[in-house]
Amino acid sequence: MGSKATTVEEQIQKLSRRGIVFENKEEELKAKEILTDIGYYRLGFYWNPFEIDKDHNFEKGTKFSDVVCLYYLDVDLKNVLNKALNRIEIELK
Repeated sequence: MGSKATTVEEQIQKLSRRGIVFENKEEELKAKEILTDIGYYRLGFYWNPFEIDKDHNFEKGTKFSDVVCLYYLDVDLKNVLNKALNRIEIELK
């Protein structure tokens, strides 16, 4: 059996303890929505570059909003590339 699932609130507390900065209460509320929608582990791939040690602590000043922006940059890039690849595929057929 696996570990017990953590709540979104527990995930936010864990991120805070590790050094992620939520700039205000409003951003923390938005983080709950984002973590519910995207997921803790999927976002983990995007906060990995901000980690400074094997205990997954974050570089000082790392903001949750920076991680989310990096995630959406990747989503946008995938969409642009997918559109271009589709056009190339159609031209080759």
